[in-house]
Amino acid sequence: MDVIKWIRYEESGQSMVEYALIMIIVSVAAVSALRVIGTIATGYFELAADKF
Repeated sequence: MDVIKWIRYEESGQSMVEYALIMIIVSVAAVSALRVIGTIATGYFELAADKF
């Protein structure tokens, strides 16, 4: 019976899931930001190339 209580109240697994979700959200945000920055940089490089 003590094992069932321990499993029910053990929270280390929940913490790992929460950290994983945070990492996924941060990763998606970083990839999105890099794509936007890449698009903007490509535009600047194309403008510079057109001037030569």
